[in-house]
Amino acid sequence: PYDAIGLNPDGFSAEISRIAASICAGQGYAGAFYPGVLTAHIEPIYPYIMAIVFKLFGVCSYASAVALTYLNVLFSTFTIPVLFMLSKKIYNEKVAWLTSLVFCFWPTAYWRSFNLWSETLATLLFLIILLLFVSWLEKPTTQRSILLGLGYGVGILTTAAFITFTIFSLALILVLKRASLKKYWRLWTIIIITITLILTPWLI
Repeated sequence: PYDAIGLNPDGFSAEISRIAASICAGQGYAGAFYPGVLTAHIEPIYPYIMAIVFKLFGVCSYASAVALTYLNVLFSTFTIPVLFMLSKKIYNEKVAWLTSLVFCFWPTAYWRSFNLWSETLATLLFLIILLLFVSWLEKPTTQRSILLGLGYGVGILTTAAFITFTIFSLALILVLKRASLKKYWRLWTIIIITITLILTPWLI
């Protein structure tokens, strides 16, 4: 059954499986479509996570499938307290409990845990970034700027879908802080620099 879920190189999430196998074979970040051919088709975070699991439990093995599934379940589990903290910060504790409870029984969240792709991790990262973003708006500091930039960078390296959100939220900061932009310009620049430092090795 795990072949059907995603670890069969000719099945679901095939590109990630092939890239991870290529990394394990010492052929680099390659093989998404053709063996040994370097690629940038898939963002690197999840393929490298899968490669580590392959190294520990075997390439496309049943043990690797179980380990990756449990890892996704772990990502999904960690999403709940982050969602709770975010909802409580934006709304109140009652809403926080309600949203967390809904997520616990949300069918798609359950299904994604058995889908060996990056969506479960991306969901967790998205909520962490939102929490960091809201915290930064409440009290902008150098430390929070670095953490927010780190979150953006890791998020983009997990899924390119974060690029649009990153651009929008950075522009939103300029709009929300326009009355005292000079005061926060340095912190905004720190966020940009941190994102650039995270992404540069991959872009090179």
